[in-house]
Amino acid sequence: MKIIKITNLIIKMLLAAMWAYVALKKILNVTEFKSVLYKSALIESYQVDIISIVLPTMEIIIFVLLFSRKKVFGYYLSLMLLLTYTGYLIVLNDFSIYEGCSCGGIFYSLSYQEHLIVNGIFLILNLLILFIDDEKKHTNRNYSVPFS
Repeated sequence: MKIIKITNLIIKMLLAAMWAYVALKKILNVTEFKSVLYKSALIESYQVDIISIVLPTMEIIIFVLLFSRKKVFGYYLSLMLLLTYTGYLIVLNDFSIYEGCSCGGIFYSLSYQEHLIVNGIFLILNLLILFIDDEKKHTNRNYSVPFS
């Protein structure tokens, strides 16, 4: 049981670090973030200001949720946003002239294949923490037989 708690903590910290990093990178370099969004063939120019506020806000909310009582909701939001980013990355790079992403920082310098691998790793970690959390719930329940 101790290894499950440690694994859970490590995955949660990795997810939290990733979300904090990408959110802060977007907030601190908002001009660069918007410039990358403007280059995207998938995003209309009128959407850039909205996206530049909504995405970092969602990433910060996920970060906060990971350390709250609603952490499972945070795991699901994290999974949803990771799937969305991965889908966006695939569509952008396979069906667009412009190759790149708006992640910023170390993620921006990754090749397309490396970025997909990193996203895949975080997706697997996210699914694993949901599985671990679900297993923890089932093993912690006291199943009593009525009238025994």
